[in-house]
Amino acid sequence: ARFTEEEQKTIDYINEMFGSDARKYCILVITREEDILNDDKTVDEYIQEADTPLKSLVAQCQNRYLAINNRSEQSERDEKTR
Repeated sequence: ARFTEEEQKTIDYINEMFGSDARKYCILVITREEDILNDDKTVDEYIQEADTPLKSLVAQCQNRYLAINNRSEQSERDEKTR
């Protein structure tokens, strides 16, 4: 998993539409958590080792993020949303 140029363009578009202050109200959603966990890393470790654009985005969102495991059972997904 990596932070793509297309994803960066999406962030730029959001900033253009809503202004850079929009980041103060955003929560970054990281999908495919299972891939991170399969590499024997926590999501925090993954972010710390990530390229600068992703680290910067997480910081701009004031370190607010939610990691989603696409292969989790419904009960696991329900537990995360409580």
